[in-house]
Amino acid sequence: MFENGCEKYTDVEALVGYLNVPNTTIDDAVVQAKDNNFFLRRDKYGKYSYSGSYFADYKCDMNNLSKSTIIYGHNLMDETRYFGQLMKYKSLDFYKSTPVITFDIKSKACRWKVFSVFYANTVKTDSDYFYYLNANFGSDEEFMEFVNQVQFRSLINTTVDVNKDDKVLFLSTCNYDINKYCRFVVAARLVRDGETLDVDVNNAQLNPCPLYPDPWYKKY
Repeated sequence: MFENGCEKYTDVEALVGYLNVPNTTIDDAVVQAKDNNFFLRRDKYGKYSYSGSYFADYKCDMNNLSKSTIIYGHNLMDETRYFGQLMKYKSLDFYKSTPVITFDIKSKACRWKVFSVFYANTVKTDSDYFYYLNANFGSDEEFMEFVNQVQFRSLINTTVDVNKDDKVLFLSTCNYDINKYCRFVVAARLVRDGETLDVDVNNAQLNPCPLYPDPWYKKY
C-alpha cells in the first residue's frame, strides 16, 4: 500500500500518508491532528520535537482526498533538512530533474506533477494576501480561478496543465528570503487515471514576471 516503508509507522493513530520528494531528504510519514498546532513541535509519534513533523492541514479529508490537500513542514533555515529542501525548486534545473513527487494516502498510492512554485504573503490585513489554504471550493469556476492565481505566481512556467476535475497538493513552509510572514509553496496535481508520469520538462521555463508578495518588491 505504501511503497516507501510507511508500515513502520502503523502504530501512529495520526498517520495519514507518506511523502517523498526525489532528490531531497523529504521522505517520511505525514500526520494530521484536529488542529494545525499539535504537530508544530511534535514528531510523528506525538513526542516533543523542535523540528516538528510533516503534517496535513486539519481541514483536509485524508481518506478520499480533498480538492486541495495542504502539507506543512518547518524550514529551519537549513536547506539540508525538512521542508528547507523545498527551496531547491527555485532552480529550473532542479524542477526539471524532479517534476513528479509522491504522496501516498492510506487507501491509495498517489503521484503528483508539480505545476507551480510560488511565494505567498500570509498577513490577512495586507492587500497582497493570498489564501492558498482552501481544502474545498464552491464551484468549478472558483477552483479554476484559484489555479490561475497559483500559476500566475509561479517562478517557473511548467508544462503541467490543471483542469476542473483535478485534485491538487500544496507543500508549504516558512520562507526567509523575504520575511517570516511569507511562505514558499510547491504545488502539484494528482496524476490522472491512465496518465503516464512523463512531464515535458524541456519546454519548462523560468517565469520572467511572476507575481511576488509586496515585501519582495520592497526588498529586492
